Amino acid sequence: MEQSKFDIRSGALFPWYYQLVGVLFTLIGLIFILENLIIALILIPIGTLILTGRSGIEINTIAKTYRSYYSFFFIKSGKQFPFQAVEKLYVNANKVKQTMYTAHTMQSSTFENRQFDAYIKFDNGKKEHLSSDKKKDKLMNRLKPLSEAVALPIVDNSIN
Repeated sequence: MEQSKFDIRSGALFPWYYQLVGVLFTLIGLIFILENLIIALILIPIGTLILTGRSGIEINTIAKTYRSYYSFFFIKSGKQFPFQAVEKLYVNANKVKQTMYTAHTMQSSTFENRQFDAYIKFDNGKKEHLSSDKKKDKLMNRLKPLSEAVALPIVDNSIN
């Protein structure tokens, strides 16, 4: 039986340094749970909120609906939209630059990476971001079941 519901997670809503703070809040809250319950009841929910914040898209090919969602505490929220057909599945390449400064000398280093982004375009003209990855092969393998379900090839707009 062919899969009809696809849940493609785009990634975390918060960058890694906020997630580190979320881990620290959760751990500190767990440490304080017996000594100071009020601090624990404040820190643990904030930490888990940061750690569970995700975004993604759900596509149902039988009911012909899609929903972009945000998820906190594993509860998804977002409005469903109907579509008649999928016009295009495609992958673009982007250069991502990140500049980091040292704390004491204020010297900087710039890191440049290539990132691949997958998109879906519906017949109503709406485009939605599906997923991102640094490795194109991983991204293409993740999109293959959706591509087969909507009977469309994945258009590769990235230059090798």
